[in-house]
Amino acid sequence: MEVRNQVRHATLPLSKTVDPVVLTASGTITNLGTIYSEPIIEVEGDGDISLTIGRKTMYLAIKTKATIDCRQGKQNIYNATGAVQNTLRKRGGFLEIPTGKVGVSFTGTVRKITIRPNWRYKI
Repeated sequence: MEVRNQVRHATLPLSKTVDPVVLTASGTITNLGTIYSEPIIEVEGDGDISLTIGRKTMYLAIKTKATIDCRQGKQNIYNATGAVQNTLRKRGGFLEIPTGKVGVSFTGTVRKITIRPNWRYKI
C-alpha cells in the first residue's frame, strides 16, 4: 500500500491598523515586531533638521513638512505638497526601527514627528 501526503501552503497577507507614534520632543519607540521596521515618517518643521532612530541619522533641509517613506522599493522623500523631492535629504540613509525599545531624537526646528511604524514579523 502506498501512502502519499501532499502539503500545500499559501502566503496570506496580515494587515492590522496600528496607531502612529507622535513625538513633539525626543523620546523612545518600541518595535513590537520580530525584525526591523521600515517606517513612514512625517516631519513637520523648517530648516536643517537631523532625525536619529537608534543608531541611524538622516539629515534634511525642509520647508513646512516632509514625509520619508523608508519601505524597501518605495524609498522616497515627499515635500509638503506630496511631490517626490529626494533632494530634501542631505545625507544619511533611510531609517529602520530595530526590534525592542530605541531612542528617537532630532535637532533643528521640529514641531512634530509622526511615525507610522509598519511593524514586521518573521514567521
